[in-house]
Amino acid sequence: MNASRPQILILSDTNQSNLISYLSKYLDGAEVVAIPFNQMAQVMINPNHAVWHQHYALIVCWAHPKSIYPDFEKAPIGKHDMQHFKKFFLRLKDKAERVLLTGFETYPDAFYSQFENVQSLNRYLLNTIITTLAIENPGAFSFLPGHYPTLANGLHAASPELWYLSKTAWHRTVTDRMAVYIAEIWKQWHGEAIKLVITDLDDTLWGGIVGDEGWEQLRLGGHDAVGESFVDVQKQLLLWKKRGLLLAIVSKNDEQTAMQAIDRHPEMQLRRTDFVNWKINWDDKAKNIQSLLFELNIGAQHTLFIDDNPVERSRVAQVFPDMMVPAIPTNKLAVPAFLKTLTRIPATGVLTNEDLMRSELYVAESQRKNSASVFADIETWIQSLETVVTI
Repeated sequence: MNASRPQILILSDTNQSNLISYLSKYLDGAEVVAIPFNQMAQVMINPNHAVWHQHYALIVCWAHPKSIYPDFEKAPIGKHDMQHFKKFFLRLKDKAERVLLTGFETYPDAFYSQFENVQSLNRYLLNTIITTLAIENPGAFSFLPGHYPTLANGLHAASPELWYLSKTAWHRTVTDRMAVYIAEIWKQWHGEAIKLVITDLDDTLWGGIVGDEGWEQLRLGGHDAVGESFVDVQKQLLLWKKRGLLLAIVSKNDEQTAMQAIDRHPEMQLRRTDFVNWKINWDDKAKNIQSLLFELNIGAQHTLFIDDNPVERSRVAQVFPDMMVPAIPTNKLAVPAFLKTLTRIPATGVLTNEDLMRSELYVAESQRKNSASVFADIETWIQSLETVVTI
């Protein structure tokens, strides 16, 4: 190993050569290694194993529950075994700066026979141990829900062909998705967390084109599945704002028409006071984003851009390669759940009080700038601020 490069260890009971390859690509400069195939049990029970002679920047534990608990399919996990697992996971904390623990996917009991209900119970118990560790040790452990990787291909994300040919458990798309997650959360840990969310409007915050249909006809809320999904999208952005993230708008629209929808539509969860800035015009979006980033003094690497249009996303990603520009699902009903899977979004408890005040300060500054434009002279504007200076 190269001691000058950050070391990442993959703890797994399957062949993880694909994950190593993807991670090495996404985390240029890091050295990624995995334990030998089918050696999970040996590594777990032997604290003097050669693997533990190295201190790692990150340990990723992504294994089948049977490799952690050999009787996984036979009997429920007992209290003694639960303590054993907890001690093992805590030992990982001493061997790395950070530990990423993946959960185990659970299914409704109706999917199982009586024999298989044992597996379902054990999955829940293992997940309880992992989530408890993550809550009790937020600076050391992170938890990845078991269903996350399988979102790439649905329930049947495993590949029988790859398993029998190379002992690789997952399709490449699943492994790639896992690598992207790890890389993004790595960036968050190393100071590249998202601070600013820039969103489009039409078919992103609401359904329809406001300039063509008018704000009264937009699909937003009501007894409409698509309308409800857009409300949930806005609620997610509002949640991010409460965590201290800044919200801004970049949209090709008439500003007066767009702001009318934001101000008047009864189902809007976000109002103009929730946004620190907006660029609503017919200019190139990349140009508007560049101007917005300059005004807010925020780097592209700390910015998330949300837009339903793949052409606009491609253009922005080309101009700002460090910006987070996710591919938004074409199925509008899938967007709210998709937003919850995005990484580099600071979790509750991570941000300081100063971070949480930042959004309010930017909004106040934006309102002062906007109010200045409606007054004929600077003196009148200053008086309108009603600022009192005590000497």
